[in-house]
Amino acid sequence: MKKLAFIICVSTMSISCAHHKNVRPGVNNIHKVIILAADKESGSEDAIVQAHHFCKQFEKIAAIVTEKVEYVGDVSEQAYKAGKKVSSVGKFLGVRAGSHIADEALGKGYRIDMDFECKAY
Repeated sequence: MKKLAFIICVSTMSISCAHHKNVRPGVNNIHKVIILAADKESGSEDAIVQAHHFCKQFEKIAAIVTEKVEYVGDVSEQAYKAGKKVSSVGKFLGVRAGSHIADEALGKGYRIDMDFECKAY
């Protein structure tokens, strides 16, 4: 019975943090989200969503302090964008296997570092 209670407790704790898995709590109410993403827009959006979800547990909202987006891919940024574009066209045309392999090979080329603080509503 104790094992079952422990498993349920650990499962609940791991699920409750799933929506802000990239948040690193900080000191003086300044927290950090670091995201690797395929594009700048979706990465920034994901970081904001995670920050808001983190603050929501304290009944507060996230206020962005700083945000830095940088390209960290292995190929030039221009080649990365071209490859992603070709991959998405391939998916649209139904060439799924090759497009998926190309997309995976390019990986997530952008790193988003966002510092935020939780503020009262």
